[in-house]
Amino acid sequence: MRRTKRYPVEGTNSLWQVYKTVSFWKVCKNFIVIQIGRYMPSLKLKRWLYRFFFYIWKSAKRRRWR
Repeated sequence: MRRTKRYPVEGTNSLWQVYKTVSFWKVCKNFIVIQIGRYMPSLKLKRWLYRFFFYIWKSAKRRRWR
């Protein structure tokens, strides 16, 4: 076990602020898409899935393999 020091925090912890900035449904959608992509055998379908749901069109065009 690591020896860590605990420091008291006034108010809420900063990690809990994430739930106020990111929508629950966005997190839910991302989780479902990533889980489907993990078990999908086809690389073409996986690439389409990520591009369609995560809008990675510009960066994917720049990194095209030749």
